[in-house]
Amino acid sequence: QIEIAKFDPARTSIMIQSSGTTGVPKIISHSDRSAVSCVKKVVYYDLPMGRGKQLLNALPPCIAYALGQAILYPLAVGTKVILSPTFEADVVRKNIGKFTIAFSAPFHYRYIRDNWDQLTDKEKDSMAKVECLVSGGDKISAEENEQLEKLFETVIVNGYGNNEGWGALTVNPVLHNKYGTVGIPKYEDTIIAYDNDKEEEMPYGEIGEICVLTDTIFLGYEGDEASTSNMKKMHADGKVWLHTGDLGFVDEEGFVTLKGRIRRVIIRQGFKISAYTIETKVTEHADVKECVAVQVADDVEEHVPMIYVVLNQPNKDIEEAEKSILQKCRDELKEYEVP
Repeated sequence: QIEIAKFDPARTSIMIQSSGTTGVPKIISHSDRSAVSCVKKVVYYDLPMGRGKQLLNALPPCIAYALGQAILYPLAVGTKVILSPTFEADVVRKNIGKFTIAFSAPFHYRYIRDNWDQLTDKEKDSMAKVECLVSGGDKISAEENEQLEKLFETVIVNGYGNNEGWGALTVNPVLHNKYGTVGIPKYEDTIIAYDNDKEEEMPYGEIGEICVLTDTIFLGYEGDEASTSNMKKMHADGKVWLHTGDLGFVDEEGFVTLKGRIRRVIIRQGFKISAYTIETKVTEHADVKECVAVQVADDVEEHVPMIYVVLNQPNKDIEEAEKSILQKCRDELKEYEVP
């Protein structure tokens, strides 16, 4: 006789191994409640799911986004899930024609864009028949979002989340896709930009740490109470909020826009500089393919921002490109932000 386990919201039922991108790798403990609640909440989004639909999961199921939103959720509403044994950039391309919706990362869609001329007419026609492409795990700009949608002739909605919140914390609505944002919170969840110094919510449009009130929050890091307390904090309302460590703002429609990581703040002569701000401005330059800004030691100012740049044309004159990039920074960034 099978004994049915009693529901216990405090019991660990799922463990997720973090990659350690925000520090040392950790084991993230989740309960049945967080997993089931996340499925119930994402059902309220207008994603084209249900019987007769086929979802391509182009991500490894060891992360919450892939397991929760791209396996448990579609199966719960009768959608067929197609899993891939590999997770290379060409996964979505190889499965064109087999799915009506895909959960992937931006680099999967960029691969199709960069190899568009190699697609057959049948493959291009199949891409136009896809009902929705969901993008998560990395940032995608408003310009790129619009560009990809026009090329594929289908909607691409951007989302955002983390393993501690059981995958998706926000997703853009299919029928109100707001480019440049990561969408709106799940049903019954609350998201704010938070001022940690004043311990209060920031007004609409002002940047603070993105904090989420949700019952899809994790139980804690296994054997690491100190790190858990940095992520789960009680606010003045007496409720425990998930502190994501991400900077961003909430607009008057409730859409969230990300602006980088708290840990990627560069301090120069007392000024706090977002590495994301510098990177965004530099990558607007016509010569720049990629850019990353970091904090380095300086004898005079203690710390200063430094940028590493990959040029679009490898044979470009380095000194000329550097001079032009720095001039753009001087013209368009605050004086203390110039790398």
